[in-house]
Amino acid sequence: MNDNGMNRNRSGFESEKWVTLSDDFPALVRRARSLVRNEGLRGLLSGFGRYVGTLMRLVYRNEHLCLYELRVDEAGPIPLSPPFEGVEAHVIETRDDAHRLMVQGYEDVILNNPQNRRRLHSGSVAVCAFVDREFASIDWMAFSECAKRSFDKLPYEVEFEKGEAYTGGAFTVRRFRRRGIATYRFSHELCYMRNHGCCVCRNAIGVGNIPSQRPVERFGGCFSKVGHIRRFLWRTRWTETPVA
Repeated sequence: MNDNGMNRNRSGFESEKWVTLSDDFPALVRRARSLVRNEGLRGLLSGFGRYVGTLMRLVYRNEHLCLYELRVDEAGPIPLSPPFEGVEAHVIETRDDAHRLMVQGYEDVILNNPQNRRRLHSGSVAVCAFVDREFASIDWMAFSECAKRSFDKLPYEVEFEKGEAYTGGAFTVRRFRRRGIATYRFSHELCYMRNHGCCVCRNAIGVGNIPSQRPVERFGGCFSKVGHIRRFLWRTRWTETPVA
């Protein structure tokens, strides 16, 4: 998981970039219009900064991440109640789920977003939070390596065959941050994992990404290791160091 108010992925590969190099020009325009409509000029500039950061990380990256392990059966009562009136969380497993929500008047964040469509196609599952049907927050769950790589290419081993799950690609609209929505959304992710027989949830979150760390720790996530990724062009080195 990961949700922040900074540059996530999100960050520990958890920030939602919304657009990628492979997206077409109309997708870029739609995303820019959405940012201006929901967050104004500041949001547009922030989105542009995230996009530039994505390009830079294709060339060079040197980052430390907190590696969390959370026992799903020890997460306590889930899901949580909405933090305030009008907040809802919905699980999106397929494009049909996304279309059904759109028909019901919820803001679309999947069908018109090529990156998110690819994630669904890979097997990833999204949990979206809405405020009065307006998009507020999203995070992704993976139950296979193929799904994980659709939103996080870290060489961080997750034993999916043993019932482990992974979350990442989180993003919360700026004006809905610090209002408990990310924690509420994450509680629905844990509920989904528990209902589908998962025993452990793993996350890789940037060491400085406190907003993304809080929801995981709220439900008992254990910061067990520090991951360090170093990448220059096609050369990548990944190490994990246990926390003393």
